[in-house]
Amino acid sequence: MAARVTPGIEPSGSKWRTPGFDDLRISRTLDVVPIVIGSLNDERRPDGRVATFRKAEAGLTVAFSITPNITLTATANPDFSQVEADTPQVNVNQRFILFFPERRPFFLEGQEFFRSLAVNEQYNGLSPFNSRTIVDPDWGAKLTGKVGRNTFAFLAASDRAPGKRVAPGQTGAGANALFLVGRYQRDFWRDSAIGGFFTRTHWAGTTNQAAAVDTRVRVRSDTTLRGQFTQTQTTTPDGLTQRGKSFTVNYSLFGRNWRIFADHQQVDPTYRNDAGFVDRTGYQGTFAEVGYAFRPVDDRKWYAEIWPFVQAYRSQTSTGFPELQNVKPGIDVTLRRGIFFYAGYEFNRDGFAGRVLSHRAVQLRHSVTRFKRLTFSGNLSFGTGLNLDPSNTTVGRRLDLRETITFRPNERLNLELLYLKSRLRDQRTRSPFFDQNIFRLRTTYQFTQNTSFRGLFDYDSAARRFGLSVLYAYNPYPNTAVFVGYNDLLFNGFDPIAGRRTPGLFRQARTFFFKLSYNFRL
Repeated sequence: MAARVTPGIEPSGSKWRTPGFDDLRISRTLDVVPIVIGSLNDERRPDGRVATFRKAEAGLTVAFSITPNITLTATANPDFSQVEADTPQVNVNQRFILFFPERRPFFLEGQEFFRSLAVNEQYNGLSPFNSRTIVDPDWGAKLTGKVGRNTFAFLAASDRAPGKRVAPGQTGAGANALFLVGRYQRDFWRDSAIGGFFTRTHWAGTTNQAAAVDTRVRVRSDTTLRGQFTQTQTTTPDGLTQRGKSFTVNYSLFGRNWRIFADHQQVDPTYRNDAGFVDRTGYQGTFAEVGYAFRPVDDRKWYAEIWPFVQAYRSQTSTGFPELQNVKPGIDVTLRRGIFFYAGYEFNRDGFAGRVLSHRAVQLRHSVTRFKRLTFSGNLSFGTGLNLDPSNTTVGRRLDLRETITFRPNERLNLELLYLKSRLRDQRTRSPFFDQNIFRLRTTYQFTQNTSFRGLFDYDSAARRFGLSVLYAYNPYPNTAVFVGYNDLLFNGFDPIAGRRTPGLFRQARTFFFKLSYNFRL
């Protein structure tokens, strides 16, 4: 009996083959991107005089797609002048280190390969690797990929920044810091995985290493367990070794109605990870959140979701001193057509400078996106707050405000105004301990699909600092671009060189720059 053959499919021995696909090969792409940068700079020196200097540099970025899922990227003398400044944050009266997200293209591409399975930046900051620790690289290389259930990533970079911070003649002056980062992850079961990190930094004879194990286990479709353990070791030039560890475990249930999250973290006083991020050391803390969401079955209801919840957090130092204690009942209300608001109240007991003080505040948040051309979002907190001054630790009248207004009059123009305010006053005299106001206007105009203009203006009342940045960009293809820009930094009524308030306007730095890049695909 003759074999039955499906039309268009021909048998070949014991295997089937499709005509026309026998010689199909996976193509490998090689992108070579040379970069030329030029700038004219004015910079105010410590003696008060303005120095003018020109700068011209060349750089190169190469990206090789070994397979569709494995990419090797290397860069020499990268420049990030087209990246805008970080979004402003209130930096007065801050107890812990602020976190700034990555914005530079070399580190943004493939950054998902370097993320921990356990760390949620909203609740804790124990990231084993934070690319912002590499400040001014003169070269970098990374390999990222996924094969089946296996994900891996390796990164090496040389950073000029540490050597620039040291005065000439001192140890480490002019020396680069070397960063090595490795990551491996294995997927299993239902959206579950286990992975590990290894980081190593070396600068001026000091070596810092960190090894981490992290995991995510999806117990059910709405329930997840996560955990991470990190061990660090630092060796100084004189041979002294210091070790430390940290760990975090958390549980989350995010169902149709019940929302539960619990997290515990602990960090040794001797924990140090020069390639990662941690907002503080020498503490242990526990966070919990429980809420029940009311979601209507009928879409004609006036609301989409109402979610009352309670949050609680408690932390103490390694010596047992109470650090932070708070309870926050609140309610989220999501209306139809893009309207959201939140109202809550926080009860706090903070330990600082050997004292434990109580303070309370009302918290309000909102977001309105229902209008096509105009959107609003922001939050407000008012009540009492702690003055984090060891010489005058006391409770004052607190006001914190953040508001963002975005206006899109047409498809080409986008205007975004950000306003931040943080103020704390003496409860008796009403005199301010501090009063910081930050304004930022970001303007973007898209002339064509490939040509745009971006302008940034910001003012910080606490630093009495003006910032101005304008950029013209022509970007016809990925990695092929022409950038022409201008940056200016001025101080009003404050001389940063003399370090005192002085009438007048002082320019600290000014830069005209251009950048040319072209992507050769081979």
